[in-house]
Amino acid sequence: MILITIVDKLLRNTIKPKTMIFIDGANLHYGTKEFKIKLNEDWSLDLLALIKKVNDKRLLGSVYYFISMPRKPSAKKIKYRDFLKKNGIRVIEIPLHYPPKRKAREKGLDVALATRLIVKALEGKFDTGIIISGDKDYIYAVKECRKRGLKIEVTSFQSRLSLDLKKVCDKIWVIDDFYDEVNQKKQPQS
Repeated sequence: MILITIVDKLLRNTIKPKTMIFIDGANLHYGTKEFKIKLNEDWSLDLLALIKKVNDKRLLGSVYYFISMPRKPSAKKIKYRDFLKKNGIRVIEIPLHYPPKRKAREKGLDVALATRLIVKALEGKFDTGIIISGDKDYIYAVKECRKRGLKIEVTSFQSRLSLDLKKVCDKIWVIDDFYDEVNQKKQPQS
């Protein structure tokens, strides 16, 4: 029985490439807000549908969601974090930065995501890494992964997609092009 399980795992890993998904929660959140304004209709992003779409029937490893957390998160933020965890998404919480006499702001989320991407690449945990963010800050992490023969794809709203990042990736998924497929308002209710 153990031998069958090992052989099955080996076959699954050699037949289908394994993906890992790395989500920049702040970038996705603001991209969604901007897109809703542009679209001017009742639209809400279905994160699970988005993950399914960009994974594209490949063997999925882990999904990491990087989120900025205030010292005292709102009930809505806690509920969303719990939703992510309930659906098997690994949530990486980055504390908000509180500079003196200024508004709290996100700091270090990009570095945390890039670091996790490179570490998982070096550990050989994926063949294709999918970054859900169009942030230019990921260029060097993407280049390092690609030097090692790994594929990197980027998923982003058009308005948030860096042209420089677009140039160094293997594939680009522009959410604007398939937004209807990831519309929570149009998904069947269970």
